[in-house]
Amino acid sequence: MRDLKMCLVKDFMTTDVITAHPDDPVLKIGALMLARGIHRIPVVKNAKLVGVVTRRRIYGNILKKHLDLPNDLKEASQDPLKLRPAG
Repeated sequence: MRDLKMCLVKDFMTTDVITAHPDDPVLKIGALMLARGIHRIPVVKNAKLVGVVTRRRIYGNILKKHLDLPNDLKEASQDPLKLRPAG
């Protein structure tokens, strides 16, 4: 490999990029991310980048919806027993 100071972004970038569309089902994209070991997927509409979706954001929202999470996550980190399944 060349001297790191001389390397360009193109030397490290992925060219086989998996993208999502804003109307794709979120669970389908989340499953794809898990299956491929991907943490972030660009969201493209009409050949324009409109955002990025992350595994953390997807699964964080799923967990918030299905667990009774305290508003203060600092409090939860001090007492993990406060996390209770919703319902």
